[in-house]
Amino acid sequence: MYTTALLATSLLAFASALTPSTSHEFLTSHDKSLVLFTSHTLPSIQHHTSIFKSADRNSSTHFQTIDCDQDAQLCLDHDINSYPTIRLFEKSLDGTETVRMTQYRGPRTQKAIQGFVKRREVPVVTQIEGAMMGQFNRVDDVVVVAYLSKDDATLLEGFRTVARELHRDYVFGHTDDASLAAAENLSVPSIKVFKNADNDHRTLSGTFTSTSLASFLDTAVPTVIRDFSEKQIDTFMQRDKLTVYIFTATDSQATSLRQNLTPLAKKYEKYVVGAIADVSRHGEMATNFLVRFGVEETEMKTPCVVVHAPLNDNVFLYEPGKKIEVVVLEGMLMGILQGKAKSGDVFGKEAADMEGEEGQEGGHDEL
Repeated sequence: MYTTALLATSLLAFASALTPSTSHEFLTSHDKSLVLFTSHTLPSIQHHTSIFKSADRNSSTHFQTIDCDQDAQLCLDHDINSYPTIRLFEKSLDGTETVRMTQYRGPRTQKAIQGFVKRREVPVVTQIEGAMMGQFNRVDDVVVVAYLSKDDATLLEGFRTVARELHRDYVFGHTDDASLAAAENLSVPSIKVFKNADNDHRTLSGTFTSTSLASFLDTAVPTVIRDFSEKQIDTFMQRDKLTVYIFTATDSQATSLRQNLTPLAKKYEKYVVGAIADVSRHGEMATNFLVRFGVEETEMKTPCVVVHAPLNDNVFLYEPGKKIEVVVLEGMLMGILQGKAKSGDVFGKEAADMEGEEGQEGGHDEL
């Protein structure tokens, strides 16, 4: 049993452990602070800190990491009960000490975190002039630009109305520079949605209302090749379609393949569902597919393509270690759709071998 002295010593030690070495200064010292709450005693999440720090590039937002083993009280004050947790703290612009907190719930990749921060750094609607367009229209995965005349005050207000509702999701800008519209072969007025994740840009020509613009964005923004999500499993398990799973390990792999394969995915959209699946989160699914082909988990290389037919549970594999070539993948899909393939067939042996980053195994950039 504890003696009184021993108990007192233990309580003092516990109190000391709860004394934060990091203050709450990040709440008031910076206009915006993106904070990662983590623990250095959990080996499985140690890579999170480096990924989080790698997102801190060309950003006016302050990035900070809080180790809850060292700053226990600070984490208790903020009700941190799981790791890693990412939160954005923003000072009020009215001069008060009010701080607004937003929980980050998006995909936990370097690219997604950077996009989350960027959308909170730029104005709700940016006025674009001249040379800044070339940089602005690629600042995030989705950038919505209105090309308007100088006297289009009503259209501009309708555009601003939509932007105020959706600026946490997309970047918005407008220009009345006719030369910028001409450079895009657009009439005025027009809306162009720059979809930099897949380069499947969309255009709305002519006058619009806030309602019609919002409806247009609902259909224009989603990518044809989607990010796999177990919460939306019905989307990826349609009995009348094939599902093409593209397993990737990095943002760059996912972006490159989505851009290269989107035209093919649109061509076969009636018959095929495309899904990007991060192996760091969906590795077990990849393993379950690959064991059917005798591929061990340690032998897996990314990117890796598996085609699944939910109707009969047939599975087809694109040869591991080969480049995902559009012509070869289309031939694979055509063979399956025409009933010329049987479950367990491996395609793509004629494709070139992967080189450099594409052929690398393992590592990922997922939080």
